[in-house]
Amino acid sequence: MKSSGMKRGLAAVAVSALAVVGAPFLATSASATPLADQIDTSLGSDQVVLYTPYGCCVSIKDDGQNTTASLLASAGSDVTSVVFQYSTDSGTTWTDIGSPVARNADGVFGAEWANPPANLTHVRAVGGPGGDTAQVAIPFVPDASDAVEMSSEGNLGVFQAPYTGHDGDYVGIRGTVSDGGDVFATWNMSDGHPAFPGVNATEHAQTGADSWDAVLDITGYPYSAGAEVNQVVFGSYTNQSHDAEGSTLYVQEIGSITATPSSVEVANDAATSTTLTVKDTTGKPVAGAEVGLADLDTDGAGPDTDGPDTIVGYTDGNGEIVADVPSPSSGTYTYFVNTTDNDEYQSAVDKATTFTVTSYTPVLDKVDIVNNWGRSNVDIDELSDGDDFTVVTLDQRGNGLNEDLAGNDVEYRWVFDPSGAGATTTTAWFGGETNADGEFDVPAPTDAMAGGQLPEGDYTLEARRPNVGGAGLKNAVPETFAASESEISYQEDASANAPVNGSFTVNANLANDGGGLGGREVHLTYSPDADSAFAPQASQPAGVTRIDATHATVITDADGDFSVALKDPAVPPNVTPTPEDGTLNALAYEGKGDGTSLQGDLGPNDPTDANQPANAEQDLAIHFIVQPEATDITVDTDALYTEGGGQYGPGRPADLDITVFGADGPDAGTDPDELQDFPVTVSVDKGFLSPNAESAGDLVLADGHDAAGDLWGFFENLGTEVQTSTGDDAEAGAVAAIERDPGFDADGLSQMTVTVKAGDVTKTVTLDLDARDPINTPEIALDRADGEPTGKVTVGKDLEFNLWAHDQYGNVVGDQFARISDDSTVADFDTDEDFDQTLSDFTTSTPGIVAFSDAPATQVLTAEMQQQKTVVDDAGDPTDTYPTTMTDSAPITWVKKTIEVQLKGKDNGGKDDVLTVDGPKSAAGATVKLYKVKADGSKKLLKTSTLNGKGNKQFTVNDKNGNDKTKYVAKVSATDTTKKATSNKKSVR
Repeated sequence: MKSSGMKRGLAAVAVSALAVVGAPFLATSASATPLADQIDTSLGSDQVVLYTPYGCCVSIKDDGQNTTASLLASAGSDVTSVVFQYSTDSGTTWTDIGSPVARNADGVFGAEWANPPANLTHVRAVGGPGGDTAQVAIPFVPDASDAVEMSSEGNLGVFQAPYTGHDGDYVGIRGTVSDGGDVFATWNMSDGHPAFPGVNATEHAQTGADSWDAVLDITGYPYSAGAEVNQVVFGSYTNQSHDAEGSTLYVQEIGSITATPSSVEVANDAATSTTLTVKDTTGKPVAGAEVGLADLDTDGAGPDTDGPDTIVGYTDGNGEIVADVPSPSSGTYTYFVNTTDNDEYQSAVDKATTFTVTSYTPVLDKVDIVNNWGRSNVDIDELSDGDDFTVVTLDQRGNGLNEDLAGNDVEYRWVFDPSGAGATTTTAWFGGETNADGEFDVPAPTDAMAGGQLPEGDYTLEARRPNVGGAGLKNAVPETFAASESEISYQEDASANAPVNGSFTVNANLANDGGGLGGREVHLTYSPDADSAFAPQASQPAGVTRIDATHATVITDADGDFSVALKDPAVPPNVTPTPEDGTLNALAYEGKGDGTSLQGDLGPNDPTDANQPANAEQDLAIHFIVQPEATDITVDTDALYTEGGGQYGPGRPADLDITVFGADGPDAGTDPDELQDFPVTVSVDKGFLSPNAESAGDLVLADGHDAAGDLWGFFENLGTEVQTSTGDDAEAGAVAAIERDPGFDADGLSQMTVTVKAGDVTKTVTLDLDARDPINTPEIALDRADGEPTGKVTVGKDLEFNLWAHDQYGNVVGDQFARISDDSTVADFDTDEDFDQTLSDFTTSTPGIVAFSDAPATQVLTAEMQQQKTVVDDAGDPTDTYPTTMTDSAPITWVKKTIEVQLKGKDNGGKDDVLTVDGPKSAAGATVKLYKVKADGSKKLLKTSTLNGKGNKQFTVNDKNGNDKTKYVAKVSATDTTKKATSNKKSVR
């Protein structure tokens, strides 16, 4: 068997570094191999090696993991930090890229670069303290076609394969690449150059960026025999960008093989496959491992007697190989990974996995319509590409079934119900053929199907398996959705003013008649007349991917909202700011990476200009200007929900109308200086802010609380601070709302402070909040007051209760009228209001309900209160429902009092013994018996009487034993309110 040329059998922690970037091969395996040592030997201890960027370009296109450019360097042992720098004038001047970075555990210095300049010419790495520099001439590609990222840095295993014809020292690396890019992987990178030929990586197509993996054979690279770390740099390239990562290697030992069959239950012995994964003893994937299919003897115990085993291949960079299961596929299969050069399965040393595939005869069970995007509201133009719906025929196991009928496998039709004038149109049935998986992609509806242009309204797709050979129809559940034209609208309307040499965030919304369209990708193009640009990625709102200075994409949120940040670079203090203009263009597409635009009106991509007043492409003129000075702010507030009163409180938000005034101020007669497009910041000290609204019907309801029948009053939460603008109408707006606030629990009152900032001016407004008129009271609770007993209650005691009411947010709602009743003819209750009424409590209230009883009894107190209920109607507006009664009950068990009785007496020699029984006043009238306790413990009744009104009784007993002691005990019988009791034993002389 051929040797790999590498030392074998070293412990993983003792295997030393591979020769690496910028360093030649080490002469012997005893040489030290950390990167710093290699560079010391080959270049010098103060030298710096720049691994990336390398090649053609610097790109920050989305590579599936980030939108940054990777920077990587290493250096000799004198260098303790590296700062990366860039130049835009061919190296005349340099600008730092962030702060200096330290050497990591893999011997390299690394950083991610989010905002390369468009006029980039050079990048360099400068060692510190006093280290050398390494630089590369490289341009920035604003719209790079490919970008690559590795994801296998850190500890990496090297597998020393022992197989004849496939022996080598294999390392698996992996990563992601922007859609369509080819990846080339290598190792032992030199200063800007790969030292050895690499390999073409295997790509795996995914939505958006693809994943990739590669197996690199590093045979011939010597290890250290000492305890030094094994450090190496691996690289990956596309045609326009590159990435590199440092790694520390260890020798792998095969630990396991697992199988993931694509199916263990197949129809008619159909072909299937399995993914086989090999991992080492630490659970990491093993690349280059040999995998086979065992041909075991009939009892499965081995050794192999029935025939030779089959080698199916070698694992990829993810430690995986996909193998076809032999045909016919039903049966039990054992796959193994060889740990030696013996191609036959050896159960004692090889690792194996077994699974069974069964076969069944499929029959049609159901027909489904799959809504591929999962959307109930779409732009009509999204239907134009035919990727929205798939009809699937399924068998009894839920697997796709291609019946391959003599005629059409499936049929479908459309029902168009216009929202405006016009009758409902039902198309004829159209036929389709399913693929091998039982799937048929429904073609896009056309204008001709609707008898004209596709209407705005409700669309229903129906599908069925036709009646073939008398088998009968099989209908799918119809899929209904709303369709209309969408439009992009900017919060700033058609134009916006931004601060010169400052930052500005554009806020916009994509919506149609059915509301906001979430999950759509908006392509943003900015055309400046100077140097303003999209802000760096780190400054962008959620969902934004900055491609370059003038291009970005953003995914709309669930409400169709999106934002993007722009920045006009700052100038030195001695430079006069120069205003500039720019135009932002936004064009919406069906989804991330989808090429179907929503542009057009009343038909997919309608080319007629007259049909495009509402299209999902919109421009915004942006003016970076020297901001006028704000001198004053007015904030007008108004209640948006006025049923039951116009107060502010939970479910009763405040509309904030904000005007910013310039030099003339608000008191300039008929011509006040109201500032347009002026940035405004609104914040609240409690509660939250919601999108601007001018009526209750305009309020934006929160997700999950916006369906008909939901409790009304949960609004979209934008947080406690929002950035907005006075817009073209010179008025900014927001909604201040509150839900749960512990401050309401004490008395139903609280306050919210609204702070508005514009320029150097700040205005605060205090909103008085009142929770005592709730829009929803879903529950009440009748609870025993704090400190009261939790179980049975002794008669004669007062038992106090609190009545709690809560609104839909959990706030305590006091001062709500309720009626109290009970079911007992023995026990009774009282309330703090007339006619058995009470008010619900606050946390500071004293209990208003008291129950009592003079005799044992069971009693159930019941509280009744009219429920306030306001729900969402079909239009999303609030509507009151018919009032119902809320009730809560509290059971009470009244029990007799447990009493204590004491027997007292004094020694008096030979005189009569005088005994006194002391009991509680509550036991008055109870029968009391006095006993003599004999020496054997038995008792002799001496006298019987009755406790007086104070619960006492004195007995006189003739003394018959002189100076000897006599022991006595008393027993008191039960009364209507007290339990029986036995006294202490008392001896007297």
